[in-house]
Amino acid sequence: MGSVVITSKHHDGFALWDCAYTTFDIMDATPYKRDILKELSEACRRQGSHLGSTSR
Repeated sequence: MGSVVITSKHHDGFALWDCAYTTFDIMDATPYKRDILKELSEACRRQGSHLGSTSR
């Protein structure tokens, strides 16, 4: 796999990262309390894949 594209912010404004501008994010509004985009980004980097772009 060369790249991963994920919906990181829902149309209603919910963000899958720790956002400084709102508390309507995965860190503040859920019991999960983990920045999954950071984790996904780090995993992609370790595997040599691209996150968010299909161009190289």
